[in-house]
Formats: sequence, structure tokens, C-alpha cells
Amino acid sequence: MKYSTFILHTKIISKSEDCIILDFPTLTSEKPLGDRKSVRVKPSPEKPVKIKINNVEKDVYDISEVGFSFKCSQEEIDRFLACAKSNSVVIELPSEESKIKGEAKLINVRELENRDILCGYELFLEDADMVKVRFYIYERVKEILKGIK
Repeated sequence: MKYSTFILHTKIISKSEDCIILDFPTLTSEKPLGDRKSVRVKPSPEKPVKIKINNVEKDVYDISEVGFSFKCSQEEIDRFLACAKSNSVVIELPSEESKIKGEAKLINVRELENRDILCGYELFLEDADMVKVRFYIYERVKEILKGIK
């Protein structure tokens, strides 16, 4: 499992020459996962998560119950920074027929090692919509652990 594919803090319980036993934290919002309170996953390339924010449609780079990020160009950064407060957002999950509507606030802009730029947003949703995102993430975690792209 690659760190870039899936970010989930684990603890090594024991190891031998043949195997390593890992303790995966439970996937609930009650127990923090390291410094994070929720699991972050990358969507499947075959079934992307799409968002529409500031009238711009993007594929989500990664998503958690409380936020998401997407790649943006240098030219787009100024546009997103100008609307850094609260923005309406529409999320299209591959597992849902209806679109999820909420608010999002820009919280960071960071550059990856390969020079891609990510805009990270905090997500504010109604409880029912947050559950939809949570279930998508849990299903995605299961796919990743099974080795499905």
C-alpha cells in the first residue's frame, strides 16, 4: 500500500521474519487518527469524485468527511484565493445519484513534490449529506485495502 494512495495512520503491533501485524484505527469520527480526525482517500481514477466550486468543475484529488482538495493551475490560484471565505460547492459522488450541496472554505494551497498545486478546502455539509460522504469514504477504504484501483 502506498502512502500517496491512502493516508491512514497505523501502529505496528509485532513483526517477525515472515510478517508484520498492523493495527488499523477504527474508522469513526470519535477517535482521532493521528493528527487527523477523519480518513482522507483519493477517488478511483475510473470513478472520480467531481466538484463544482466558483463555477469551476474539477476532479477531486482527495476527500475526507471534513474537506477535499483538487489540483489547480498557477493562473487559477488567484481566482480561488479571491473567494477564500465561504463558497457554495456541489459534490458528485460516483455512488450517489443526487448531488450533494454545501459550503466550502479555502484553508490551504500547497505544492506537491511533482510541482502540482493543490487547493485544500474545509467542507460544511448537512448531517445527512455528511453521512453520504462518510459512506463513500468507507467504501473507498475497503476498495483500497482489497487492492482495487
